[in-house]
Amino acid sequence: MCSAIKRQSGDTLENYEKNVAMAANVSRQIDATPAGRFIYFSSAAVYGEDVENTAITEKTPVEPTSYYGMAKYASERLLLKAAGTRTPLVLLRPATIYGPEEPGRPYGPTGFLRAALAGEKVTLWGDGDEFREFVFIDDACEAVAGLLDHSFCGPLNLATGRSVSFRDVLAAVAKIAPAPATDSRPRSKRRVDHGFDNALLRATLPSLKFTPLNDALTTTRETVLPGAQR
Repeated sequence: MCSAIKRQSGDTLENYEKNVAMAANVSRQIDATPAGRFIYFSSAAVYGEDVENTAITEKTPVEPTSYYGMAKYASERLLLKAAGTRTPLVLLRPATIYGPEEPGRPYGPTGFLRAALAGEKVTLWGDGDEFREFVFIDDACEAVAGLLDHSFCGPLNLATGRSVSFRDVLAAVAKIAPAPATDSRPRSKRRVDHGFDNALLRATLPSLKFTPLNDALTTTRETVLPGAQR
């Protein structure tokens, strides 16, 4: 289950209710007809977007600070209750996923690359030096493929274990596209860094390899602007 209303559509109580309603509908079906296996795309937002932590693990206490994160955690609990002991359930908690076909101008690798190729300015929150985790879409798909027939159940963070700053992302974009002009906007919240210890993921899927940011951006560029030259 990947369906969700993202924060970018509005971090509102109304969208919280809609997100939980989706999980409730699926939970009813699982309760009535157990599945052979179920993978729910939750989010690392359950740990709290405004909570400083550079070594997040699956044992890190959940502390959602947005309606989106609250909805994801509430949905996890609904699905766990419905699954019981009859449906093996994986609660996948990905960091920010990016890559080809991502719409719009998200604040991160794909959005910065699209701005650079379009000759647009990138506006950073603060000085852009806070650290975040980004997972390339191809790697996320590989992880899901590896979990389909796996015996693992429970929460699992989908993260590379390597955080980068937004400044680092801009530098990577500048290697394969015209360096975008930047300006700065005052932070609306205090600065926090996020990072993950992905030991459980590595132990569960030891053959999973993560695509370096530069290579992933190169692949993304060819989709955003086919035939683009460096």
